[in-house]
Amino acid sequence: MLLQQNALNAYNTLYSTFEIDENYNYILPDDYAGEYINDYNNLVLQLTTTDYSYYEEILSNYDCVEFNTVEYSYNELYQLADKTRCSILEDMNDIVYMSSKVDVKDNIAKVEIGVLPSVKKTIYKSNRNSTLPIDVEYVYVDPAESKHYFLSGANFDNTLSNSSYDLIGGDMVKSYLSTATLGYCGSHNGKKAIITAGHAFSLNTTVGNNSGNFGVVNYSRYEDDNYGDFCIIDLFDYSKCELTNKVKYKINTVNITATAYSVPAGTICHKYGEQSTYSTISTLGTEDVTYKKDGKPITIKGLVSAHLESGHSQDGDSGGPIYVYENGKWTFCGIHSGYEARSKTVYFTPYLYIYGIFTAKTS
Repeated sequence: MLLQQNALNAYNTLYSTFEIDENYNYILPDDYAGEYINDYNNLVLQLTTTDYSYYEEILSNYDCVEFNTVEYSYNELYQLADKTRCSILEDMNDIVYMSSKVDVKDNIAKVEIGVLPSVKKTIYKSNRNSTLPIDVEYVYVDPAESKHYFLSGANFDNTLSNSSYDLIGGDMVKSYLSTATLGYCGSHNGKKAIITAGHAFSLNTTVGNNSGNFGVVNYSRYEDDNYGDFCIIDLFDYSKCELTNKVKYKINTVNITATAYSVPAGTICHKYGEQSTYSTISTLGTEDVTYKKDGKPITIKGLVSAHLESGHSQDGDSGGPIYVYENGKWTFCGIHSGYEARSKTVYFTPYLYIYGIFTAKTS
């Protein structure tokens, strides 16, 4: 992670010049085609122009930046991927899941469709146009693994917690229906609060741990065509729980003292799940993921996808913290949303979609 420090600093400097829209997405210039950290720990910028002067001036203090000229902008490829995804939704009865994304390195849009072995892939052939910069891939999904796209499940002792204890990112949180991992501590509308995965708990659900309940879900973001998967649990006024800026790390804890809205593809991040404990991931990019909820398709936009580099991921890890070590500080980046076992792909919600509603504790 330390080897990527300069590239991350350059990335943060560049993105500080981009505006953010009403959905908390960065507004990218029309000549911008994305970025990634390469094997030499340099930040590679993909541009549709051969005139790099604008970006060179912004990043003049960094010697770790490379430039490539490509054909298509990020905005063009995202629109193509999204249009293709929407055109396939009508066939969702035969699909287990679908993801759409921009492959920044290859400068191409990609759509992956997960189908059961009994389904013929050729039925979607008409959705692919070889003259366009898009790759549609069909993968067979083991029905036994399909539950791993989004995780939850458990038991709950519905008693009040009279104990005084610290809340730490990576701890277990649960309701009478499901179990998840505490993502991080902070505040929501001036109240003490924690965050975890939105798919784990419904609005107004009472949540706690093995010592009893300590709060209620007062905000939930887990709906079709919206950005991110998270919920905010406000602590009861009488709760004796103490918020911390700690997250679990291997067999210890570390103190989070900074936040990052997002990180570039190729970033090595740390992840902690209550069930699988510590692991590392390498980010791949941003994806819109469609799957079935109560038999109907639901698309969660803006999830960061990452390859599981070490460790494991399993039921109950949802909501766990994602963080990096940056500029001598442990930096909170987001919370775990789901896991696709076949390709060892982890999905997480970046802090970009959370910070406007929930303020992470950094001291």
